[in-house]
Amino acid sequence: MDIDDDISSSVGTVDVGFIESCSSGHETVNNALNEETESVNETASTSLPTFLQEWSIKHSITHNSLDDLLKGLKRNGHPELPSRARTLLKTPRTVTSAQKSGMECVHFNLRESLSDQLKRYPTEMIERCFPVTLTLGTTKPKDLEFAEEAINDIQELLDNGLDGKNIRIRCFVCDAPARAMVKKIKQYSGYFGCDKCTQKGTWVSGRVTYPVVDNLTQRTNKAFRAEMAIRQENQTAPVSPFFRLPLDMIQQFPIDYMHQACLGVMKKLITEWVRGDRKVRLSAGQINEVTQRLLSLRSAIPNCFVRKPRNLEDIDRWKATELRQFAVYTGKIVLKGILSDHLYDHFMAFSVALSLLLCPTLAREHNRYSKELMQYFIAKTKELYGDHFLVYNIHSMVHLSEEAMAFGSLDACSAFPFENYLGKLKRLVRSGKQPLVQLAKRLTEMSTSPLSVVASRSKTKRPNNAFILVEGKCCEAIEERNESDDSGTPLLMCRCFERFEPLFRDPLDSRTLGCLKVQTRHSVMKLIPERKLTRMAIMIEKGQELIFLAVLHEH
Repeated sequence: MDIDDDISSSVGTVDVGFIESCSSGHETVNNALNEETESVNETASTSLPTFLQEWSIKHSITHNSLDDLLKGLKRNGHPELPSRARTLLKTPRTVTSAQKSGMECVHFNLRESLSDQLKRYPTEMIERCFPVTLTLGTTKPKDLEFAEEAINDIQELLDNGLDGKNIRIRCFVCDAPARAMVKKIKQYSGYFGCDKCTQKGTWVSGRVTYPVVDNLTQRTNKAFRAEMAIRQENQTAPVSPFFRLPLDMIQQFPIDYMHQACLGVMKKLITEWVRGDRKVRLSAGQINEVTQRLLSLRSAIPNCFVRKPRNLEDIDRWKATELRQFAVYTGKIVLKGILSDHLYDHFMAFSVALSLLLCPTLAREHNRYSKELMQYFIAKTKELYGDHFLVYNIHSMVHLSEEAMAFGSLDACSAFPFENYLGKLKRLVRSGKQPLVQLAKRLTEMSTSPLSVVASRSKTKRPNNAFILVEGKCCEAIEERNESDDSGTPLLMCRCFERFEPLFRDPLDSRTLGCLKVQTRHSVMKLIPERKLTRMAIMIEKGQELIFLAVLHEH
């Protein structure tokens, strides 16, 4: 959901700002948050109750522990403090929940939540996740009744705006099963299971496959709404409550690359290499060699990656971030010379196409080529892995270029920020007793707490000190200097590499992606303004050679 005049929120959506030359947005967001909250926290540091409130939330201190601390402090010269944690944290005594769709539900008013987010966070911070409706159940919801309040809140905001600002819906991010449930359409396993095109699937080896890769007839919002109107008039099947909203029911429900490309395609490929058919399976020795190469990269992975590489045989437990890391960054290095040439070239087509679509600049400039690469990847998949491999996940790759063009990049319409936020929510639950109520209380406590300062990481410590500069050169930040340029930006002493080669040339010159290879002897020391060190990179040492891989993703 977007708000006009460049104020935005993320309620079932993702919003990503312009990033020049694919530079990483992490530093921009962190700096904005630091500047906005610094004055708040300077004031808060003089108030012991405020400090305790922020400290207890930051470190997930239990109420029992905080009660003991408060009582001890009151006995030792701090009578102004409350005796109970729930008083200090303004914890609500009761939380109202309801039974809907076969689940327990707690709803937070969207207008109030959105207004609170806009007041608490700087407008430059364009990534905000917050809950609207929380549900708890042992199975999936049996219908969409649980979403009715949220839909009503959205409609009210669309009609009336917020604080004089107009509201518009950006997109709804779901995995394939949830998207089908939300739109009340066939699941992806059906013969017409793709909600982006009208291709009829083919039954192969007990599953529906999609062999056609070009000249596809795209679905349209007009046709979808006409079909739903007939269904509604004849009462032949239920219609989604989202149908009431002014949505493009095709374009505004994008394919989520986290589920389809990472957890879907990349995991399926690795599984085939580890335990698939003999013609594509790696030997035990080759699997061990790939694993050793992955583990050797752990020290080179910067902190913008939440996980380090791990054992290839643990593929069943890999998370989506690990699969993306392999698909976009490490896979092209660790598979080289081990995976057979024809399988490696096939993987590279997928890797390069996905990499192009993650960067806003590249997704726009190379959109057509990324689509051609994905079409080649799908067509070649049939030849290498068999007809049965062309399931919906593989087929959906042909539509990713359109999603990147519509929203700016694949990260602009992915589930990664929401999945990350879901992990934070899970960590707020401290016991198995009434977890939904616990969660609602913790969220209320957090909403009344001052903002915490996000500590900025040093740009001169490995592995967080490698960067790709705007002009395409690469550097390693070595030392902070007590100097500034004419604009007042601090200067850093950097080891710059001005002579570089592409890491690979097929299917694309890798310099386009910021994948560079340099010799350590070809370096010069330069003072570079800190503002230019925004596009982080992975720097891998190989003897007298260094490999730089630009970080392309945003979340």
